[in-house]
Amino acid sequence: DPSPPLPWWDKSRLLFHGDWHMDIEQANLHQLATEFVFKGDLDINVRTASKYDDCCFLHLPDLCMTLDLQWLCHGNPHDHHSVTLRAPEFLPEVPLGQLHDSYRAFRSENLNLSIKMDLTWHSGTISQPRILLYSSTLRWMQNFWATWTSVTRPICRGKLFNNLKPSKKKLGQHYKQLSYTALFPQLQVHYWASFAQQRGIQIECSQGHVFTRGTQRLIPQAGTVMRRLISDWSVTQMVSDLSQVTVHLMASPTEENADHCLDPLVTKTHLLSLSSLTYQRHSNRTA
Repeated sequence: DPSPPLPWWDKSRLLFHGDWHMDIEQANLHQLATEFVFKGDLDINVRTASKYDDCCFLHLPDLCMTLDLQWLCHGNPHDHHSVTLRAPEFLPEVPLGQLHDSYRAFRSENLNLSIKMDLTWHSGTISQPRILLYSSTLRWMQNFWATWTSVTRPICRGKLFNNLKPSKKKLGQHYKQLSYTALFPQLQVHYWASFAQQRGIQIECSQGHVFTRGTQRLIPQAGTVMRRLISDWSVTQMVSDLSQVTVHLMASPTEENADHCLDPLVTKTHLLSLSSLTYQRHSNRTA
């Protein structure tokens, strides 16, 4: 079949369809063609060659995380039977200027990804969700995000290397819309500006809801030289609703100890208390 090859994400949808379940100790993973569901405790540790090595910056007990993938196609994204491969001598007629593509109805143009993290679905007694951040942790998260979103440079491509194959589209440029929803019964956030001086801030809140949506635009670069499209993300909607918010300033009278551990006798100074906190942001900008 002379059709252009499918990218790996469309090829995976074509070859692996159905559903499967996998249990790992306390975790449960459920996968469909367009949905991934994870249930269990989620602890994320950051490994860095510093005093913050093996820092558990995210602890989410009894989490139900759902990843919903909406494939934008010309036809039904779930109908893999619409793909019919043909030999070159049996190709149907196509309009002038258009190439034959047996995957046309199934091939995705863009992808909308929706992530939902729900900590309220279980009614049992669980530990409190918490987030622990340092100034270096935020820089690490920024570098980690860059490794997933940045586009790699072409290596050993071009006439000099006898490799004139067209570059493949990256998954990071295939997203059109990304939305994130978080539901939690309570949350505790610690931010330490300095480990040595042990000074920071603590934010606690009761039931809360956070929602944000962003869209991506691919902007062509000017000039005669062929360059990759510029990825431009913009936040189109952001809504947060928190209840019983309390903010404390935290400081330790002693300096950093020899074991590089936080002082358990930390002094808390009350800074702010709010019965409810709501923030909304909307933008008319579209991709």
